Amino acid sequence: MNEDDLKQIFVNYLKKNNFCFRTEVGMLECRIDVVGKKKRKLYAYELKIEHWKKAIQQAILYQLFADYSCIVMYKENLHRLRIKKCQDLGLGVFSLDSKGHLSCILQPKKSTIINPSLYKRLTKKFE
Repeated sequence: MNEDDLKQIFVNYLKKNNFCFRTEVGMLECRIDVVGKKKRKLYAYELKIEHWKKAIQQAILYQLFADYSCIVMYKENLHRLRIKKCQDLGLGVFSLDSKGHLSCILQPKKSTIINPSLYKRLTKKFE
């Protein structure tokens, strides 16, 4: 499984759960893998097969743009991710296996560091 496979499976999950979504959304100097919108709330998702440290760094940044920030990680490598650190940071964590089964490991907390102008920019991606 590669990151594109992970993304396709995750996007199918968002479709089934009535999210509007965009992929590879440019914000500042980064690209958010997937941004979901549901009930006027924005969710930023960083998808990783194995690079958990980078996933945490990127998901922290996404808290400036979105109501909720999450990491979606391939199940085989989830044991490497520091779940307690994610919890302390308010990040959500999802696990995805090779059969396409998605599990919520940790619910995200609402971001307390949203930058209003960046949030507005991200919201406009859905217009």
